[in-house]
Amino acid sequence: PVCERESYAQGLAGGQVGEFRFDTRTPGRVLAYGSGTIYRSEDDGETWRVVDVDFSVSRFAFPGSDDSLVLAATGDGLYASEDGGLSWERRSLAGLSMRALLAHPGNPLRLYATSRRGGWHRSTDQGFTWTSIRQGLPYADGYDLAALGEDPNHLATTFQGLNASNGTAWAN
Repeated sequence: PVCERESYAQGLAGGQVGEFRFDTRTPGRVLAYGSGTIYRSEDDGETWRVVDVDFSVSRFAFPGSDDSLVLAATGDGLYASEDGGLSWERRSLAGLSMRALLAHPGNPLRLYATSRRGGWHRSTDQGFTWTSIRQGLPYADGYDLAALGEDPNHLATTFQGLNASNGTAWAN
């Protein structure tokens, strides 16, 4: 979405924000994370609701059209909220430090994630189970992840340059 506002800092003043996402399924909803707190706004950042958590968020994802489901890649696995970000439970990958999380725009069950220690992963059940999609990449930390072009099955990641995938194997 295009932002006409000069600042989203109302209620976040003085806090350090490490992740910030618009939930395009729900007009006005914004989620942010900083210093052990998830912030949720329903009015484009005018006001914020504070949710204290005991995990660090590297990326939020909003799979499908169910605006109550929010996922968070964290330093301790995948967490899910089924109430739009107000309460959270670990869903999977306990102990795995996740870096990026991408929801497939055409298939709400499919997710892609990167993690530390050899991690490029795909889920076909909204993150309950995962399959490694590291084929073609060395055992190393996974970083960013993005869909390429119109086909969300084609991915890009950064590891010693830009690498592309068809969703199962990678090439530089």
